[in-house]
Amino acid sequence: LIGNGADGAPGTGAAGGAGGLLFGNGGAGGSGAPGGAGGLLFGNGGAGGPGASGGALG
Repeated sequence: LIGNGADGAPGTGAAGGAGGLLFGNGGAGGSGAPGGAGGLLFGNGGAGGPGASGGALG
């Protein structure tokens, strides 16, 4: 419900994890992967890895 998403490992292309359902920021994406989405009520999307876009805002 509340918490930040995990970052994707650099160089793996892993996407960042999503933030908590209510509150939390998305994790940053690994290289070429998108960042995770922010929480539904509050939170920012994570930064995309190099060559990718950022995640959705909550």
